[in-house]
Amino acid sequence: TTTTTTATAAAAIDYHYCALFLRQGSAAKVNDADGTQRRSLGLAVEQGEAQAQYELGMLHADGVGGPQNYAEARRLLGLAAAQGHAKAQYKIGVMLCVHGQGRPVNHAEARRLFGLAAEQGHTEAQYGLGMLCVHGQGGPVNYAEARRLFGL
Repeated sequence: TTTTTTATAAAAIDYHYCALFLRQGSAAKVNDADGTQRRSLGLAVEQGEAQAQYELGMLHADGVGGPQNYAEARRLLGLAAAQGHAKAQYKIGVMLCVHGQGRPVNHAEARRLFGLAAEQGHTEAQYGLGMLCVHGQGGPVNYAEARRLFGL
């Protein structure tokens, strides 16, 4: 209906404004003390927008605009990753390699997610996957694959 369409259009404008603001870097982190960016992304997240899911997940992971919440960050990043969002796949992979982020280390799953992001050309994921291959974490040592990923 007209009211729903207007609300959706307004939310889309808020989302795109918020996304542009977030891409400005650290200035966005300073200016979200009241949580406006989190709220602006909420409707787009509910509508299944992978980029919004990623951005809101990162706000939760970094504690921007509200308390740091790794569980909510993982949930949102997982939604984006399931849609093939390379940055979300990479970030979850990193979270799986780090102690203290609310879940056990799982190098095998990190390796899988880094692989998905690496296939899309995400260079940090290529590096992360290469390091897991060098150290035999989450799978066998594979120097040939590491060399390929490192571009050597």
